[in-house]
Amino acid sequence: MLACFFIDVKVLLKLDVSKSELSFEELNKLTTFCEAHAKITKELLIAAYADSIGSAATNKTLSAKRMDVVKSHLMNSKESFKSIINASALGETIKYGNDLQANRCVELIFLY
Repeated sequence: MLACFFIDVKVLLKLDVSKSELSFEELNKLTTFCEAHAKITKELLIAAYADSIGSAATNKTLSAKRMDVVKSHLMNSKESFKSIINASALGETIKYGNDLQANRCVELIFLY
């Protein structure tokens, strides 16, 4: 019987209220990490969130901008990332309970 196992590594990028930008330093650290894992990564899941401050529509748009910043940066930094990235903008979906700061994030999950 053949068994399949996925090992995942999560990277969490935290952002400020109503912000979708990451510094060049943060993006470069992310790129370095991703490049180190590129050969063994089968799929890279990107999930972007927003807190519950503001309207649901505004938060959906904000999470989409956050997702695009990370996704675009990775796709532009390494050609092979284009075929393995699966990204979603989840708006104010409560990911980390009622902790507003924790919900202002982009989560990356590397599946090996």
